[in-house]
Amino acid sequence: MEDLHEKYAVKEQEFKEKYADVINDLAVKYGVDLGVGYDMLCGIARGVIYDVEPLYVAEIDYNKDEMVKDYQELLNISIEIAKNEGNL
Repeated sequence: MEDLHEKYAVKEQEFKEKYADVINDLAVKYGVDLGVGYDMLCGIARGVIYDVEPLYVAEIDYNKDEMVKDYQELLNISIEIAKNEGNL
């Protein structure tokens, strides 16, 4: 079976590629690098998951519900990693 860290890395790369336009839009809009743009997109997803108003808004159209679902997959893998490493 694939190592959870490897699975997370693959899913994260897929997420970054799928939402590259949104990440770029956030980075340009807020004058930050792409890494921070990625963190902002994750923040938007967390805001939806935890019912908190996100601090950032992308200017381009994208399927936010699908993005949150994709992000939830990453979150679930990270929770499994933490459990396996005794951090939860």
